[in-house]
Amino acid sequence: LATGEPVMALGGFTGGDPILTVDELAEYVADGVVRHFLLPPGGGRQRGLTRWVPEHCTLVPPALWQPASSGPGGPPGYGPGGTPQLFDCGILVQG
Repeated sequence: LATGEPVMALGGFTGGDPILTVDELAEYVADGVVRHFLLPPGGGRQRGLTRWVPEHCTLVPPALWQPASSGPGGPPGYGPGGTPQLFDCGILVQG
């Protein structure tokens, strides 16, 4: 977030808003509007969207973006229940 690049929360602040369809999300990725997704453990409430991302994008190894030791329950701010996963959809961007 400190980069100044735009950020979007799938499902809005609480995760339940149907802000995009799967087709709209795929179009955003193809057009280069969005490239990375940080998905919560268990996929969150936007099941269609959070299923599409791992099916079409590349999982970024945690060692490339997480602190070396985040302790039990994942990085601070995520609470118990696992660690989020970061996906890179850059390979899908049309040139």
